[in-house]
Amino acid sequence: MRFLIFLLFFTLPAHIHAQDERSVWRNLADVSYEMRTVDGQKMEYPIFGREARKLNGQTVTIRGYYLPIEVSGVNTFAFSAYPMSSCYFCGGAGPETVMEVKSTKKLFYSAKPILLKGTLRLNADDIEHLMYRLEDAERVDE
Repeated sequence: MRFLIFLLFFTLPAHIHAQDERSVWRNLADVSYEMRTVDGQKMEYPIFGREARKLNGQTVTIRGYYLPIEVSGVNTFAFSAYPMSSCYFCGGAGPETVMEVKSTKKLFYSAKPILLKGTLRLNADDIEHLMYRLEDAERVDE
């Protein structure tokens, strides 16, 4: 019995971490949209649900796909829950499946999924940026 408790005690945190990594994208999908008129243009703005709001300002570990974008002089790129052919910009996924990443150092494109860790920020008002931003991101080597 003691061995069972010992095993549960040491494997449960790893199990919870694995669930968290997979559930971040699922929790970010807790968003709806409302139409607003800005400078005469109608635009959809996100209304973040409870699950998405819980992640705001939290350090998260998330797996996804690097999507290069042109931003000179900074370590910024788009990051998607899906590969490029299925991502929000190229395929049929929604805006909740992509985020803007500001990394602590330059990362290079990979067609394979990568694991990142950083601080997640929700963005409901700045149309110059994506609605999800991962700041101070670092690649987590597996």
